[in-house]
Amino acid sequence: PPPEAPAGPSPEQVGDLLRLGRIGHIRGIEAKLAEMAQDARVPGALVAEMRGLVADFDMRRYLRILQEMSEQAVERTVDREGLASDA
Repeated sequence: PPPEAPAGPSPEQVGDLLRLGRIGHIRGIEAKLAEMAQDARVPGALVAEMRGLVADFDMRRYLRILQEMSEQAVERTVDREGLASDA
């Protein structure tokens, strides 16, 4: 079978990046992004974009992107588990 396209960061990875961003822990973010760069499921373009935002200290945009990713992950989970119809 052909290799699958990168799926994206896990909810845990996104949560870690959000937590580190909220407290302004730049070195922690850089370390987490370096770890994620080694994960075949995480698109390299995403890691590069996040690194660029951190290098420019554009934390507002960094956090907004991650928050949107987090919300989308929750929506996918709700849809997959069929909870959306219960709301």
